[in-house]
Amino acid sequence: MTGSIRTSIPRIRSVRMKGGAEVRIFRGGVEIEAVKVAKKLQEAHALYQDMYRADMAGFVLIVWDSQGRNSAAHSVAATSPIGSFVLPTYAAEKIRRSLGEADAIDVVRKTLNLSPVDA
Repeated sequence: MTGSIRTSIPRIRSVRMKGGAEVRIFRGGVEIEAVKVAKKLQEAHALYQDMYRADMAGFVLIVWDSQGRNSAAHSVAATSPIGSFVLPTYAAEKIRRSLGEADAIDVVRKTLNLSPVDA
C-alpha cells in the first residue's frame, strides 16, 4: 500500500484549569481592541510589580471578553489589612472611585479646554 495515512489532529480551543481559570488559544486574527486591552494589562502588571514587590499583600483580577464570559482570580496574604470576606466590597469601591476620578479629570479638562497633554 503506497498511499498516505490520514490522521486528524485535534485542535484545542480552550482549557479550563482546576481553579476555574480558562486558557484560550486564538487562531487567525485577534481584534485590535483586544490587543490594546492585553497591552494595558501587561503594563499595569509591570507597574504594580515594581510598586508593591516588597509589600504586596493581595490582588483581584477580573477579565471578560466581548461575549461577557469572564474569569476572576484573587489572592490575600495573611498580612493583608483587607480580608477575604470584605474583598468584593473593597474591590468594587476601589473601581468606583477610580472611575469617578477619571470622570472628574475629564470634566476639568473639558471645562478648562485642556488637552490630555496640557494637563
